This record gives sequence, C-alpha cells and structure tokens, in this order.
Amino acid sequence: MKAKHLFWGLLFISLGILVLINNFSGLQWNWIDLWKLWPLLFILWGLGIMVKNNSWKILIAGIAGIIFAITLFASFKTIVHLTTGDFNVVFDNDSDSDYKYDLTEYAEPYKDNIKAAVFHFKAGAGTFTSATDSASNLFYAHTEGAKNNYELNTKLIGDQADIQMKMKETRFRFGKHSIRNRVEMYFNPTPLWDLNFDVGAASVDLDLTKVKVRNLNVGMGAASFKVNLGNTAERSNVNIESGVSSVELNIPESTGCEIITDGALNSKDFEGFTKISSDHYRTENFDKAQNKIFINIDSGVSSIKIKRYSNEW
Repeated sequence: MKAKHLFWGLLFISLGILVLINNFSGLQWNWIDLWKLWPLLFILWGLGIMVKNNSWKILIAGIAGIIFAITLFASFKTIVHLTTGDFNVVFDNDSDSDYKYDLTEYAEPYKDNIKAAVFHFKAGAGTFTSATDSASNLFYAHTEGAKNNYELNTKLIGDQADIQMKMKETRFRFGKHSIRNRVEMYFNPTPLWDLNFDVGAASVDLDLTKVKVRNLNVGMGAASFKVNLGNTAERSNVNIESGVSSVELNIPESTGCEIITDGALNSKDFEGFTKISSDHYRTENFDKAQNKIFINIDSGVSSIKIKRYSNEW
C-alpha cells in the first residue's frame, strides 16, 4: 500500500466517523484546543521526508491523515459555533407571515439593594453592542431581527442578580431580506458585573468604560471583538477564547495591565506593554497602579490589538 493512499483513505474515513458521531450524539468537545493540533502535520511531513523506511512512511502518513481530519473537523466546528443551537433555513416569500423582522425590548428594573450582577448572553451570528444604562434599569436591551427571538430570565438572590439572555433559534434567511440579528445592551453602572458572552460568527463591540467589570468571559467562533474598559473596578479579569477572530481591547493608561496569550497564528500589537516572557506582557505601571486588568487570550488564528488611552478619552 502506498503512503498517499493510506493518508487519503484514513482522512476521509476519520472525517466520516466524526460527522456521523456528531450527527447522532451531539459530539461535545473543546474544538478550539483540538484545532491547535495542526502544527503536528508539519512535523509528520518533515519526518516523512527524512525517513527512508517505507513501512515508517506508511505509518506516518496514516497518523497524518487522522490528525488532518481532526483539525479540519475542529476548525469547522469552531467557525460555525453558531450552529450549536437550533438551526433553520428560511426561504423568504410574501406568504412567510410568521417570521417578521421587528424591534423587541427587554428590561430588568434596577433595585437599590443590588450590589452585584452576573450576566449570561448566548447567541449565534449577529451584531452585538453595549453601553451604560441610566439608573432606572439594571439591564436593558433591544433587538432587531426575528420578533421575540430572545429569552430574558432574571433571578434575585439577596443583593445579587443573575440575568440570562439567550437566543431561541438561529435562522438563515434567503430571498428579499438579508440576515439580521442585532442586539444593543445597556448595563447599570452601580453594581459589580460578571459578564459572560457565548457567540458564534459575530461582530461584538462593547463600551464598558463606565461599567464596573469584575469578570468578562468571552467565547467566540469566527468573530470581530472590540471592547472598551474603564478604570472603575479594583481588579478586572478578561478571558477570551476564540477561533478565527479579530480582537481589539482599549484600556485606560492609569490602570495596570497584564496580558497572557496562547495561540497558534496570532498577530499581536500591544501598545505600551513590556514583554516579561514568551506570551506574557505587562504595563510599566503594573506594580504601582491601584486598579489592575488581567487579560488572558486563548485563540486560534487571530489579530490581537490592545491599546491604552488617556482617562480624558
């Protein structure tokens, strides 16, 4: 048997098995991590060139075929992360009266006893933005797209609120109307916030300069992510896991900041940071700053840009 025949044979067999398992069992895994196996292909390719023994060449080709199948499948699952929910295809026509684009509002009133709030947002493809709300609401959002396509649930436990906003289903629409899924969110500036975003192929732009952010956790597929953070919390933790993404963070100059990155092919632009070690960076004022931001980025193929702005910005 020739090495190339075994490579292609095991590639297609492995892909077929992964797709079948996914279709019938809802295969769950951290696909972003598995996607990072791709450098092994270069290692195996190099070994295949160096090894003269035909049996070893066949073995290396077989392993390479399986790894290539896993990385292909993992890349696909990461990029189309939005399909983890319900997935429908809608063909637009005049008789489609049950599916209308509309503006829907969601709100949770603010109560004086609320000191902390946890927010969970889960959606597929779309454009998601945020800003600071007035004191009347703890959380407010309006959506543009399928009418009432989100669920908003809130639990109040003592002085803490737990808010969950989830997209009911993902629809792809073909015809006269373009795909539309826009959500604009507003957060009250008084409580200390834990913000959790789980999105697919999305454009995310968060203005959190006046929001007290304790934790910001973001999971993305193929996305563009931008966030402006303020100097409002003593310690803010930012954790970003992404597939193929563009990431931009703006932080105040007066805040000390530490960055730890872990990624395969990342373009990094860290303005005003000093490199401590491999994938570890800090601002010069990190030790002396009263407020600190800790950023952890784990990404696939991404462009990562972190800028510092003056407090007057």
